[in-house]
Amino acid sequence: MLSYDEMYYNGAGLGKLFAGDELIWCSGSSSPEPSLYSRINYIQSTNRQTINTGYVPNENMRVEGVFMMFSNYSQNVATGYLQAPFGTIDNFYFQNQYSSGSPISRFHCGNKTQSVPIITPYSEKIRIVADITGVTVYRMDGSILGSIPITDATLSDSRPLFIFSKNSPTTEDSYTDGRIYSFKIYENDVLIKDFVPARRNTDGVCGMLDEISGEFYVDANPNPVGFFSDDFDENYSVLDAVETSGDLYVDTGYVHNQNTRITIDSIPDITDESVTALDSVLFGSNYNQSYSSDMWVLWYRTLLSGGVPAFRRGADVLKFADCSSMNFRTRSTIVAEGLTMTMTYPDETQVSITQTDGVLNSGVNTMYLFWENINPDTGLAYQKAYTRFYSAKISEIQNGTETVIRDLIPVKRNSDLIITLYDRISTAEFGGIGGTFTEVSE
Repeated sequence: MLSYDEMYYNGAGLGKLFAGDELIWCSGSSSPEPSLYSRINYIQSTNRQTINTGYVPNENMRVEGVFMMFSNYSQNVATGYLQAPFGTIDNFYFQNQYSSGSPISRFHCGNKTQSVPIITPYSEKIRIVADITGVTVYRMDGSILGSIPITDATLSDSRPLFIFSKNSPTTEDSYTDGRIYSFKIYENDVLIKDFVPARRNTDGVCGMLDEISGEFYVDANPNPVGFFSDDFDENYSVLDAVETSGDLYVDTGYVHNQNTRITIDSIPDITDESVTALDSVLFGSNYNQSYSSDMWVLWYRTLLSGGVPAFRRGADVLKFADCSSMNFRTRSTIVAEGLTMTMTYPDETQVSITQTDGVLNSGVNTMYLFWENINPDTGLAYQKAYTRFYSAKISEIQNGTETVIRDLIPVKRNSDLIITLYDRISTAEFGGIGGTFTEVSE
């Protein structure tokens, strides 16, 4: 009786039994229970993991992958971040790149290279399709985020394609911090590799299972640290609070509209004499990339002794409330809804700012925490945030019903101790840009 060396189950009614490299049993609907591998929703990398697919790109292939990339740049090269969801080092790759204040997406295919402003967003699940004619990035609803066309490219390579990095013969670079949900390789429109996230049941190791060959691919880093699964408790520890570091901001990926409500639980700190006049922005979104922003809150320390909060909602409408007698080092909750901002303190004291002359445009650019989103290329020499942060919630009110869009809490990744904000709605990370969070225990 033959013994088996490997058995896997693809979740679609197909079971296979191998003896060495020989397929000795295959079932249709009556497949066995999963034995060696369990399918999971995604595997997560932390800038150090990579998959060697063993497949060498050529002019007849097409790749399709579903990814989520994170904005935790501190683990990347000192001169700027490079994140490649897949590629070979010099012939076929796609990456996000940031240097000298310019974020770009770059596609390189053989003898051709093209770059455009970022089309691969962070903390959003996306689908990437690439072949010798170019690359296109899709949202999961099928809408196109952007593309980079390539014409008359030639492609020949001797190195295999890597996932979560580019590949040189023995060293990976441009590691991606994020998640992968699936990865397919076609040749002449025939599916030849169909990678899905899986966990090996014998030892809990996570990797990518090729459902066509039955091969299981684990971390190919020369100093492997291993992938992480879709289990929250495995990946994260929830923190009481974090503090920002001046230049740090977080791009929530959310564009405000006239129904937006924001609740931020924080302690704005403007007691440091190094803080400039317009400082400690709690959040900011923008309509036209100018100072006539549509919606933000900041603490304006020079108007009154002790500082006052300034609230703008609608172009060129600015309102102030006198909070000079209050302790700014007190934990507070700030809610912006309609044309009113209400600050509630632990002793239930409330201060409100009401606008009757502001008209809110729907946003164009995404909302930032800890900085007013004026222009991503602008230096962070002003309106820096000095804030102790507990949580933030962004929601929309329609016909009296509230729908939560973001529910952000501070967490520390168990794998590399990087502190990020975790969104309990999208289950995505929103990392700090321009600095690092500091953990605070209370």
